[in-house]
Amino acid sequence: GQYKGTYTIPVYANLTYKLYSAGSKLSFYGFTFEGRNDAEVTNITFADEKVKTLCVAKWDTNNDQKLSLTEAAAVTTLGETFKGNEEITSFDELRFFTGLTDISGWDVFYNCNALTSVTIPATVTSLDGATFAGCSALEQISVDPGNTVYCTRQNGNAIIEKATNKLVVGNKTGEIPDGVTVIGADAFHGRHQLQWIGIPESVTELENGAFSWCTGLEGVEIPSSVQKIGGWAFTGTSLWGVTLPEGLTTIGESAFEGCNNLYEVTVQNQKPLALQNAATFSNRANATL
Repeated sequence: GQYKGTYTIPVYANLTYKLYSAGSKLSFYGFTFEGRNDAEVTNITFADEKVKTLCVAKWDTNNDQKLSLTEAAAVTTLGETFKGNEEITSFDELRFFTGLTDISGWDVFYNCNALTSVTIPATVTSLDGATFAGCSALEQISVDPGNTVYCTRQNGNAIIEKATNKLVVGNKTGEIPDGVTVIGADAFHGRHQLQWIGIPESVTELENGAFSWCTGLEGVEIPSSVQKIGGWAFTGTSLWGVTLPEGLTTIGESAFEGCNNLYEVTVQNQKPLALQNAATFSNRANATL
């Protein structure tokens, strides 16, 4: 059978006992000791005990109340394990979950509003703004250097899709690295601490929900390079005024819906704008154009 615990092995002169490789065995007094790979017995040290508790409860397959590198690597989906958790603060150990490839969608870390730091594994090839939507305290976003699809720039302020230079996930500071061409869908969703955003000249598009429900957002500078503002891009923000630049041609459905403080909209483009829905500026009947 299996024996757990600490055992004293008698040591005799001129004899050496070694177990180097997985599968090698050594027997003493009816006990058999089997060698294992380092990865099988190396346990992860979690900075956040609450994260450890959740991980152990879900993925501790050998019931030792710890999570090894092997157990973490065997995880292929996070499900709703962390969704809506308001207590976890850091999860940089996520980088050890190398069985993960897809962490996109609203079920992963949605509304984990105390989460400040996370590191994405090298194996992840699919994530989006919804992954961290509502994570209002998110400050340090890192990606394992071995990841071929995503990277971080400017000391972990954002996750960038390498092939397209799209900013997929932004942090609470709202900093947008130079060279970014697109602000992805829901990239800053629910970053309540944002008060002002300066969008660099390299950006040509704000996708759906890019800054949605940034409830503290009062001002934004949109450069002339931006040609399209997606639906719900600024829904639920506290913008009091906005200038729509000359290069802008399209504004998506409900882009400024629920911006109850918005009283002035300046349109610089002399050509007609394509409004995809009459509700683009809904509830703003008193806004000055």
